[in-house]
Amino acid sequence: MSILTTTNLTKQYENVYAVNGLSMSVKQGEIFGLVGPDGSGKTTSLRLLCGVINATKGNVNLSGYDVAANFDIVSGLIGYMPQRFSLYTDLTVEENMEFFADMYSVPKKQRQERMKELYEFSRLEKFKNRLAQNLSGGMQKKLGLSCCLIHTPKLLLLDEPTTGVDPVSRHELWELLHRLLEKGVTIIVSTPYMDEAEKCTRVGLMHNGNFIACDSPANLKASMKNTILEIWCANARKARGMFGIDGALESIYPFGDTLHLVYKNEIPVKAETEKIKQILKQNNIELFDIKQAVPTFEDVFISLVSKGS
Repeated sequence: MSILTTTNLTKQYENVYAVNGLSMSVKQGEIFGLVGPDGSGKTTSLRLLCGVINATKGNVNLSGYDVAANFDIVSGLIGYMPQRFSLYTDLTVEENMEFFADMYSVPKKQRQERMKELYEFSRLEKFKNRLAQNLSGGMQKKLGLSCCLIHTPKLLLLDEPTTGVDPVSRHELWELLHRLLEKGVTIIVSTPYMDEAEKCTRVGLMHNGNFIACDSPANLKASMKNTILEIWCANARKARGMFGIDGALESIYPFGDTLHLVYKNEIPVKAETEKIKQILKQNNIELFDIKQAVPTFEDVFISLVSKGS
């Protein structure tokens, strides 16, 4: 059952389409990821979904309500956490939560019980008297998440919630999101990190305001039939210039300390490996290792972008 659907959702700024004809459906009780680099349209999409900005055309439907026409109703069904920390830095953790409880008209009888649940959920109770400005980046994200949840929303919209926090805090935040999922909360989260995409139930890959693919991470990886050769050599930057894109080679790009050569179809790997070795040897580039690689989610995204270009 879908909790949210969009139809031809578009946001245009003069001649630029920040979001271009986005049609999607989010099922109740899933984590749906909007995945893509900066400038791909993720933030604008989230703002359109929660009604913060108006669409140029198209519509958003949440639990049977048109978001633009029923903002007063749907705002109580949504929890939205923007990318930048937007709480009151001169208020304490507890004061911020009280403020949001007032804003969403959470009844006094339910408020203390709800705040107790959120303190246990976020492990912020021992910091409740600390000013928000004195919290670490990860703790600020947890506070922002708690304030979004104070009114028990059906849908949680999170704009790059782990950007700018340390790896431990990133892990903890994703643990919190999966705990929310177990409680039936539907989550739409944007992220530029491909490893986080694999933590989602389904993902929509975004590029230049468009959806270029939408499916589960496992299905998207399985759909990539390309052969990938991974090269580890002394000068990857120089080596990259040694290989021209031809009929067989679709793309070549840095991948950590290595290079990934992506071929359009299956190739004779042994023969191609020997060819690469000869090219590197002729150009005095020392080769440390070469092997066939299993496609990662990042490989899938880059391949889809290159095919759409």
